[in-house]
Amino acid sequence: MDGQHFDELTRAFATTSRRHLLKALLGVAASGVMALLAGDAATGRERPPRSTRTPRPKRSRRREACPGGCGACGFCDELNRICLPDPTRCGPCATCNGATLACEPLPDESPCGGCGSCRLGTCRPNSLRCPGDCQLCDPTTLTCRPASNGTPCGDRECQICIDGECRGISSELCDECETCDPATGMCVPQPDGARCGLECGICRSGTCVPAPALCPPGGCHGCREADFLCVPVGDGEACGECGSCHDGTCVPAPARCGNPCLGCSAETLTCVPAGDGEACSGCGTCQSGACVPDDSRCPVGERCCPDGTCQPENCPCPGASAFAANQICCPPGQEACTDECCDPTAGERCTSEGCCSIQRNESPCGPGLDPLNDLICCGPDETCCAGEEDWFCCPGEPFTMLTCCFGGCCPEGWTCNGDCFHAHGRGCCPPEGPGFECGNCRAPAPGRR
Repeated sequence: MDGQHFDELTRAFATTSRRHLLKALLGVAASGVMALLAGDAATGRERPPRSTRTPRPKRSRRREACPGGCGACGFCDELNRICLPDPTRCGPCATCNGATLACEPLPDESPCGGCGSCRLGTCRPNSLRCPGDCQLCDPTTLTCRPASNGTPCGDRECQICIDGECRGISSELCDECETCDPATGMCVPQPDGARCGLECGICRSGTCVPAPALCPPGGCHGCREADFLCVPVGDGEACGECGSCHDGTCVPAPARCGNPCLGCSAETLTCVPAGDGEACSGCGTCQSGACVPDDSRCPVGERCCPDGTCQPENCPCPGASAFAANQICCPPGQEACTDECCDPTAGERCTSEGCCSIQRNESPCGPGLDPLNDLICCGPDETCCAGEEDWFCCPGEPFTMLTCCFGGCCPEGWTCNGDCFHAHGRGCCPPEGPGFECGNCRAPAPGRR
């Protein structure tokens, strides 16, 4: 607007009416527009269409209430132009710090909706917040629901949940050799002998122990303690009387019989006689399971000895004390006696009648300096008597001079009387009594020699 138009506008405000004033204003505006267009035409510049002009942003004259924002968990109180904390913006396991307007986690185990508890800033299910041992916290809804039937519960060893209540029992909660006592809800040992383990265990005092007898028969399987399974023993292990294990089976092993005249029965795995008449150990032959000397296998005039050798005379007895007449070799320390061996340590002594044994209440009878073959052996109910020329045994015991009478034996209860002579010498007289006379005496009976 130039100065001339400005002066005209000023005079109009002072002298004209409102209608004329409005008309003047419109004229001024129109003149300005025409001048602007004339200027654009003179400079050759086209004005852009009105619709393409970029509008200038409107400046708000109103001041913001909370220009710095209200942090992570605050909200703006526009009336009072201050930030206030809003805990709901932090989740169930955090709170809004009023000073910093930042979310801070709640302590662990803080309640958070239903049966949940905070852990590391997250709301997680916590069944401890449910009533009883048979209620669990559902992780989806954070509400308590019944635990599955069979869930352990209570302070007893084998109590379980039934329909959300701790009122059942189950032996499955006990050890293998225990069972649940319904009266106490506690585990008690099963009776000894109850089966346990996978194959070969039995219960003993509440513990599962191996029982090889439960494995396949034959002795070639053992019970492995780690899992109580029957497993084959090592090949070559002894089984039965004369068997040997091979791949878990007991097979005959005749060598275990230790006698060439014995074989191993495949049915019973016991040693049985075998090969009667067959040769064994030098000049011996098998007879009823024993290897016995067979003179027919030696040269003429020689005999077959127990050691399997042919000898022209008596067979040798290596390390033995003597050789008995019936080809028996006596062990060291024993004495050869006719056809047997006497053992002095057992109270035996050799006599002309064989071994006399104190253990059989027998006693040698004869002079101690005479050769052993001069002794006789008195039995348990006999007494050794010395005659004028030899020794003899009289019935009755213990030894008394009344029994032995000048080379003979007096009857039981009679006495030997040297004053009453008989036609054959001193005699045995009956017991003293009325009418006792030497004429009643008689000659002693001969003793056993």
